[in-house]
Amino acid sequence: PDPQHGVVAARVLKELQAKGYETSVDVVSEEGGRFRSIVEPCLPHIDYFIVNEIEAGAVCGTQLRSPEGVLLRDRVEAAAEMLMHRGIGRLCAIHFPEGGYALTREGDTCWCDAIPVAAKAIVSSVGAGDAFCSGALYGAYKGMSMKEAMYFATGVASCSLFSASASDGVRSYDETLKLCAEYPVPACEEYK
Repeated sequence: PDPQHGVVAARVLKELQAKGYETSVDVVSEEGGRFRSIVEPCLPHIDYFIVNEIEAGAVCGTQLRSPEGVLLRDRVEAAAEMLMHRGIGRLCAIHFPEGGYALTREGDTCWCDAIPVAAKAIVSSVGAGDAFCSGALYGAYKGMSMKEAMYFATGVASCSLFSASASDGVRSYDETLKLCAEYPVPACEEYK
């Protein structure tokens, strides 16, 4: 706890931004009420918030899937808007096994389906969310359009599926795009 900022992490993120750093946060999923109380005070001090649908739902206090496990696109969009309204500076991206959704501060949005990797080819999904996050951040760093960045992020996440560890599936930019080219191009819809 931090008496002025709610939690120490919020103070650290605020201080980094004051020094000119752009901040990015990816969180560890946690069951229980502590999650929201830690993440929420940090939101105004985060430029890039990239989380899975469970984590986004936990911060927003809502489920982003139906009881049958179906992703509820309208709730994903509402959660991203809620998170942006609570202070995210540049980008809120929510990823899930089916793909990802992103919303910018300017109101641009993008839905991108996952690369259709066959279930029998998947070695492990460990690290796929982290891989998506790194792909999205790389896209922002390189100044890619949101559609390009989301496609690349889903490609990086797909690369991770072919490895048992969280990092052995990491490939270069060119190798990632080569893998993506081996599969049908996923739907990737950008709106301004």
